[in-house]
Amino acid sequence: MFFTKKFNLFALAVFVLVTLAGMWVPLVINAAKYAQISREIIDSGNWIELTIVGDAYNQKPPLLFWLGAISFSIFGVSTFAFKLPVILYSLGGIVAIYKLSNILYDKTAAKFAAFFWATSLGYLFFHNDIHTDTLLATNVIIAIWLITDSFTNNRRYNFYLGAFFTGLAMLSKGPVGLAVPAMAVGSQLLIHQKWKEIFHYRWILALIIVVLTISPALLGLYRQFGMEGLKFYFWTNNVGRITGSYQGGNTDIFFYFHNSLYILVPWTFFAFAGIGLEIKSKIIQLKNKVLLKQNSEFISLGGIFPYLVVLSLAKQKNPHYLLAIVPLILMLAAKWVIPIFEDPKYKLSRKILSVLNYLLAAVLWFAFLSILLVYYPENKTSIWVLIILSAIACLAFLVVAKGLKKQVPLLLTSSALLLVLIYTSIFPKMMQYHSPHIVAETFNQQADDNDQLYSFRVRYWGVFFYSKNYGTWIKKQEELSKLTDPENAWVYTDAYGVDILKEKGYDFDVIETVLHKSITGQSLKFLTSKDRKSRCSEYYLLKLN
Repeated sequence: MFFTKKFNLFALAVFVLVTLAGMWVPLVINAAKYAQISREIIDSGNWIELTIVGDAYNQKPPLLFWLGAISFSIFGVSTFAFKLPVILYSLGGIVAIYKLSNILYDKTAAKFAAFFWATSLGYLFFHNDIHTDTLLATNVIIAIWLITDSFTNNRRYNFYLGAFFTGLAMLSKGPVGLAVPAMAVGSQLLIHQKWKEIFHYRWILALIIVVLTISPALLGLYRQFGMEGLKFYFWTNNVGRITGSYQGGNTDIFFYFHNSLYILVPWTFFAFAGIGLEIKSKIIQLKNKVLLKQNSEFISLGGIFPYLVVLSLAKQKNPHYLLAIVPLILMLAAKWVIPIFEDPKYKLSRKILSVLNYLLAAVLWFAFLSILLVYYPENKTSIWVLIILSAIACLAFLVVAKGLKKQVPLLLTSSALLLVLIYTSIFPKMMQYHSPHIVAETFNQQADDNDQLYSFRVRYWGVFFYSKNYGTWIKKQEELSKLTDPENAWVYTDAYGVDILKEKGYDFDVIETVLHKSITGQSLKFLTSKDRKSRCSEYYLLKLN
């Protein structure tokens, strides 16, 4: 028995530790933007027509922003308050992947599936760097579980509840929230030729539920943008990203393969092995003409591969787009993990997988030790005590345990330690070069209560979310009229912006000059540079007079 009481307590402690370690880590880039939208819902009282620093917003549906706004209204505006409801909401995804795996496989596989998902980098990291895909993944797996349960156990009410969560998935990210459950469940029904289920009237009722669920988002888009807003939601923002006509120019068809290497950490090779063995078993069943007789499940592969093909061919690519199918991938890892380590016929697979897992653990340790010793040196005793204790634990696993009971705790400890170190040591040092938070802190300390902070030419949403009084983003000099009250205005800008303000006759004091290198721009080339300052831009905080 793998999931003993001791191991369960250990896994829970790791989950809680990593989650708490990241709760107060500042929001950056898109996560800060989403938090700012939630803040503006509270400020305006308008929950339907979304804005970002005063401009109408149509890029993402509102579910994430609603959760943030509800939390802000209870706890006040803060990083913690934005992350809390997402983390609580996503606990439902852990339950759902357990329930679904228990229906499709068995209880042991269900426990592994829930464990793999809850402790993967795709789950833990993206509950701090929050995207709409974070909620999408949760709603998708809940919808697939409920609809599958309705067919398997004849619980019709779960079918309609599943339709509601499909609607919530669409409120998270758009039509992709419908596409993944439809592909997963549809593959199962089509391959097993369940024609009566496919052509049943209940799908019409399900569609009505979905439309009613997403109607607030559609209403908001129509009020702000007319029919173009609806077209953007259903077509432009999806097909346009696939074709590149709206955004994107990435032609790397292997993009999601090499990004999955870290998103699935520390269970990467379990996942690859699970997918490989699942495909192999289907091919064997097909050759033996027993594929349908054995009632094989196609929910996982049906949900994974059509979506993955579309993602890989699309011109707009981002690593977090993969999150919608990560639970399904880890379900296959969970299905095959016990057979690999207990069935003699998988001896070669077990040896290869074991070697790869040990190499992965070594890479994780090398990654954070090289950063803490060379690139962002760490001098805190508490950090090194944590590293030493974790090293002792890993050595104990290597010496005392065997097989799966050795590899799983080793990988879990190594991955969790990396995340804790990122949150508590590495990220704070990276933030020294990420100027929006520095500028917002200076503004909050020195500005009067009725002053406002604007951003001219430079767009980092964190400067708005973390300022006590946000102004708006001034994209170009023709929009400087947005500075309606210059005497109470502070401006965050670059060197060219300073020159433009001088040319336009604005009088100002330079309050702070800051070096800037975006979090996402701190590459290995930047870290290894002898003079990092020379690779930074200079940005300025100005007080207009």
